[in-house]
Amino acid sequence: MIFWDNDYTVKRKATGTISATTGKFTDGAETSIIIQMNVQPITGKFLDSLPEGRRNKKNIHGFSDDILHTSRGPGAVGLNPDLIVYEGEDYEIYEVTLFDNILGTHYEFKASKL
Repeated sequence: MIFWDNDYTVKRKATGTISATTGKFTDGAETSIIIQMNVQPITGKFLDSLPEGRRNKKNIHGFSDDILHTSRGPGAVGLNPDLIVYEGEDYEIYEVTLFDNILGTHYEFKASKL
């Protein structure tokens, strides 16, 4: 799409594992990828619509043609959420919504600063 005008680094971890003997979770290997996105800070009255635990943190939202991962949803067992590097700081993806319309398929996301 023509709206995605900036390249951002996304840190993604491979699926982690859970030890059958200890029950301890081990993260998968981290990779960095570059994705084109449009990213904006969430400010003002829009902060009221965020989950309560996220309102006191810096939040961003944006759009991308590439799927971003959260730690919830179908098939997400053992997954870590993606991290977007925005203005030099890591933001954890906590919500992704698929839009499939006349402009094509794209994703809207929300993320909060770690």
